Amino acid sequence: MYETEKFGRPQGQDRVPTGVYAGPPAIRRLAERGNRIVHWPEGNPGRHHFAAMESPGPYAADMRTFFGAVR
Repeated sequence: MYETEKFGRPQGQDRVPTGVYAGPPAIRRLAERGNRIVHWPEGNPGRHHFAAMESPGPYAADMRTFFGAVR
């Protein structure tokens, strides 16, 4: 979508601390292009679109870790 003439890439995202819960290494490279990734846990159980529903306990713990670090 961002490559179309109707949409431009969001500006200023690199100023916002970002945490990512799931995704293969290729997604990380894409995410790091325009975001300031400060939290990307290794070995998390979230591998699909519904990570919070599949593994709510680990997901909640990871959210606490991320928000605890960016206070």
